[in-house]
This record gives sequence, structure tokens and C-alpha cells, in this order.
Amino acid sequence: MKENKILIIGESEATVSSLREGTGCPTFFLEESQVSPEKVFQIGPSLMIIVKNGPMESISEIITRNQDVQELKDVPTMLVIPKTELQEISRLETILFDDLITTPFDLSELKIRVDSLLKKNLLSLQINGLKKELNRANEQMKEKMFLMTTLFVVGEKLKEHLDPTEIYRAIRETLSGISDVKCFSIYLFDEGRNNLVKVTSKDIAKQIPEKLPVEESDGPIKEVLDSEEAYCHSRNDSTKQLKCGDGETHDFFGVPLLAVLPIKTGKKNLGIINIHELKETQCDKIDFNLLTILTAQVASAIYNCELHKKIENVAAELDLTSKKLEKSKLSLEEQMFHLNTITLFSSQLHSTFKLEEVYEVIRDLLVNFLGIEIFHIIYFDEGNQDVYIGMADGVPREDEDKLPVSRFKSVTDKVMRTGESFFRPDSEDDAMPSLLKVDESSPLACLPLMLDEKPRGVLVIESLLPQKDGFNKEDYELLSLLTQEAALSLMTGRLYPKVQSKSITDPNTGLFNHSHFQKCIDLEFLRARRYKTPLSLLLIDVDDFNKLNAAHGYLIGDAVLSDIAKILDLTRSHLDVLAQYGQEEFGVLLPQTSPEGAVILAERIREAIEEYSFQGKDGPTKVTVSIGVAGFPFHKSKEAIISAAESSLMDAKKSGKNQVKSNESNETAL
Repeated sequence: MKENKILIIGESEATVSSLREGTGCPTFFLEESQVSPEKVFQIGPSLMIIVKNGPMESISEIITRNQDVQELKDVPTMLVIPKTELQEISRLETILFDDLITTPFDLSELKIRVDSLLKKNLLSLQINGLKKELNRANEQMKEKMFLMTTLFVVGEKLKEHLDPTEIYRAIRETLSGISDVKCFSIYLFDEGRNNLVKVTSKDIAKQIPEKLPVEESDGPIKEVLDSEEAYCHSRNDSTKQLKCGDGETHDFFGVPLLAVLPIKTGKKNLGIINIHELKETQCDKIDFNLLTILTAQVASAIYNCELHKKIENVAAELDLTSKKLEKSKLSLEEQMFHLNTITLFSSQLHSTFKLEEVYEVIRDLLVNFLGIEIFHIIYFDEGNQDVYIGMADGVPREDEDKLPVSRFKSVTDKVMRTGESFFRPDSEDDAMPSLLKVDESSPLACLPLMLDEKPRGVLVIESLLPQKDGFNKEDYELLSLLTQEAALSLMTGRLYPKVQSKSITDPNTGLFNHSHFQKCIDLEFLRARRYKTPLSLLLIDVDDFNKLNAAHGYLIGDAVLSDIAKILDLTRSHLDVLAQYGQEEFGVLLPQTSPEGAVILAERIREAIEEYSFQGKDGPTKVTVSIGVAGFPFHKSKEAIISAAESSLMDAKKSGKNQVKSNESNETAL
């Protein structure tokens, strides 16, 4: 905490010494002729006391020059002038000061006022710090939402291309635009996976070799190839951020190596992305989760390109010999159908952030394209298990309770542990490798939903439609590709509501924040005025909250606010809207409630809080609140309602606190 310092301008050394002894604060002295913003800034005072010894204009000039300096603008100022010269202040409207004392003065009174101004300055510094933290959190949230939206657009853009040149161009634009990457290189494995071949690069990365033998790789490159985990020069695991910080970096053929990211699709590593340099020093943090999604999209695009190339090669071979065409289990048309199915499925999944729509897209594909009658999706998110049952049209929904996925627990547990798929063949001739013993209680198939090489859930295929003639190897291969896309969309569908919720709620109490509450007031006021129904507003302020923080600490203060929010939630109806209105203030919006009914509810809230035992620093403690009530139609505008509620709240405070006041009536709830 910053040490309090007092600067006295124009007073004797005796007063300085006495004030230093009385407050215990370092006290400094300057003559009026010695004062300059530079000297004041060098001292760094928490309070300035200016004693008038000369013309009032000279005092005005001192204050004005100091307040022109940003660092001195909020430093409180006390004027000390002779009692006979009070009228001179009214002539100088430009003088801005926080307190005034006349001479001769009582030194003890001066010490009391100085102590009050120092506390005010400390509180102002704390409030400014909280505002900066709030602004920083809002900016981070906006940046997160922007990046998520951008990643969605990038995913769509990458899927538009099957030409490698166009894909690499889109990747260059993505890395440069989203992550502010100035210099990077991308290497893919050659056909024999013996070498990494550079397919694209930017800026000084063009000077590094075109081919890297895998056996000769070392440092971060070898580390990523062996572990298939991302490497970064500096990583903050607690915030899930890759941070390219200062310090010595790995030298990669004369180019710095800040990060190496594996390009993975399913179990296959296609290559690596090397990040060598960022555009600006302040753009040195890359969100790990978002970067994982981006690399997955890049991998999917490159994989689709390779798959398309393979299909073209198959088509060429089919043109050369009709025998190969007869022996092939999948025709070119079937492979193109599978490719189009994957492309369509991926496009539909990435067109929405809503989880229920993601599930519906998956159901439509599995039922209508693959002929699956009943399937289950088990997804694990932060320790919670989410189970979705998908059925074809015509299957009775009342049968859901008769189809618990726990019947297949031995299969699903093994797939979650190993990350290996299970497939039950239709006959011994169709046998495929399986990790588990097949019996009548086994599903047709169980595939892991992999994300970042870790199973996040499973897709269980229970039964097929009657017209579906078996479940073959090609169906299984198509399912394997589709589950990769599904896993990414299921994670996005769960991440999006959390990000969206944080932008309108208070992180401590979970109630709506002030800005969202204002929108709710706008909406409910318009509804009340249109349908001519009453609308009431309660503003609730915690009595002596600053004293509570000083006595018990800020953590206890936050816990008290959280407990009050829970009490409010228990007393409200389903129509009422709760919000964190200020630091220790709450707002309750009561649609279809008259002022009389609002006063009754306010009194019930006041009593509930008064009777509640809050946990203090050394045991239970008591807390009270003051409540102001106002409403429509007594007040004809939103602004008038808020102003009246604030006025009623102030009346309750001035009348002794722990009260309910309403300007609509002269009566006070006791």
C-alpha cells in the first residue's frame, strides 16, 4: 500500500512538525515561491495543505497548475485562510478544493480533517483500481467473443477450399489476423513420414530449409514430434495461455522459435506449425483453447484436401481398369457421397453455437444418412456427465427410460480409458479389431469423441433401422471422421453459453450486472406502460459496508454480498429481476407489483437479512440493509423511478438505517 505523505505550502516549520507528530505521516514543507508541479510530483503527496500568505490569485494559480498534471489531479487539497478573507473565495470560481479551514485554527481539528481527507484519498484510489480491473475484464471478454466469432468464420473459410494453394493462403491470413503472427512456417510429413516438408512460410521464415529429416530433428521440434503436444517458449498453465515472453528463445536455423503446434486430425499427426515472431510486443499471449480449435480447423482442412486428392487418384485408377472398379467395395460415387456428407455435416455443425442445434444436426446425419435407429452421446464436461439419446422418427419417446446407456458401461468405460473405438461385426467374415469381448449386451459400435488427443465422451450406436442392411467397415470409417467434427462442436456449444453469461452477470453474486439490469428496466417499463400494470423498483444498500470490510476483510465482505444475493433469490417470485446495482447495492425489479406490495416485500427482505447470521472473521456477525422503494404509475418515466428509489434509499439512510422508505407514501415500514 502507498505511504501517506502530507505537503504543506506556505506555513511554518512548527506546524509541519506538529502535524507530522499528530498523524504519524511524513510531512513536507514548501514556500509559495518554491512551488512547481515538478517538485510536487517528486514529493508524491497524498494530501496538499495550502496556507494563504499572499493574494488569493496565487493560491488559485498553484492549484490550477497542479491539477493540470494527471498524477496530481485526484490529490485532495485543503485551504487554510484567515477568517476575515472568506469572501475572497467566492470571487474565484476556478479554485477547486476538498476542504477549508480558517485561522486561527485548533491543531486537533486540523488533524481530524487531515485524517478524513487521507481516508478519502485511499478510498478513491481503491475505487479507481476496481474500475480498472472491471474495464480490463470487460475488454478480455470482448476479445474472447471476437476471437470465437472469428474462428467460426475461419473454419467456414477453410472448408471452402480443396486446393492446397488456397488452403495455405487462408492459413496465412488466419495466423496473421487472429494471433498477430508476423513470421511462421508450416511443415507437413512426406508420404513416407521420413521428412517434414515446408509447404508455406512468411517473412524471414522463408530462409529456413525446405526439408527437415525427422531423424535429425532436435530441441522443441523433436519434443513436439515425440509427444504430439504443443510447445511454447513460455506457458501460463493456470490461465491456459501460451505466452511468448522475453528471454532467450531456441534458435532454429538463425530464426527464433517461439512456439511449435502439432497439426493433428484423429490419431494422425500431419505436421507442425512453427511460430517465429509476433507483430507487436504487446500481442504476446495466445489463448490455448482457442489456438487448439484453430489448429484443429487447419488439420481438418488439410486432411480434407488430402482426402480429396486420394479420391482423385482413385478416380484415375478406376478409369485405367474396369477390374479394379468391380473389386472395389466403394465406388467413386460412394466416396464422393461420403466426402460431400462430411463437408455438409461440418458446415451445419459450425453454423451454430447452440448445443441443442448441434445435437439435432448429429441426429439428422446418423438417422437419415447412416440409417441408425437409436444412439447415445455421453459427454463429460468439468466432471459432469451429459447423456443425449437420439432416436429415429417413429420410435416412441416414452421408451427412453427403458434404454439406459449404463447397459453398455463396460464398453464405454474401456473406450474412455483407451481412446480406442469398439465395433461389433455383423458376422465373423466382417470381423474388425476390437478391444472388448463381444456379447449380446454390447452396442453395435462405440467411438470416442476426441479433442486434443483426449476422449471427452463417446458415441454409442445401439440399433439400426429395419431397412438398413448391416453396419459395414465403410460406415465405421465415415463415423470416425464425423466424430472428430462432432467433438469440436460439442465443446464449442458448451463454451459459448458460459462466455455469453459472464458478460451480463456479476462474478461474485451471479446476479445480473448494472448494465443488463438497466436493459431489464427499459423492457419492463415499456410493458407496464403499454398494459397499464404497476411496476416497482427496490434499491437495497448494505449498511456500514465499508466498516464491515475494514473489520473483517474484503473476502468476508464478498461472502456477505453473496449470501444477501441468495436471500433475495429465496424471497422473489418468478417474474422478479435481481441485480448487483453497485458495489454494495442490489436492485430488485418487481413487474405487476404496486408500491404497497413492494413495501411489504421490502420489509420481508429487510427482516430476513437482519435475522440472518453471516459468517464474520471470528464468528457469526449481523448485517442490516436500508431499502428505497419507487414505482410506476406514480412516476411516469424510467429515470423518475430510479431517481425516486435512490431518494427513498437516502431517506432510509438518514433516518437511522435498517429501514424501508417509499416516496409514494408518507408511511415508513418499521
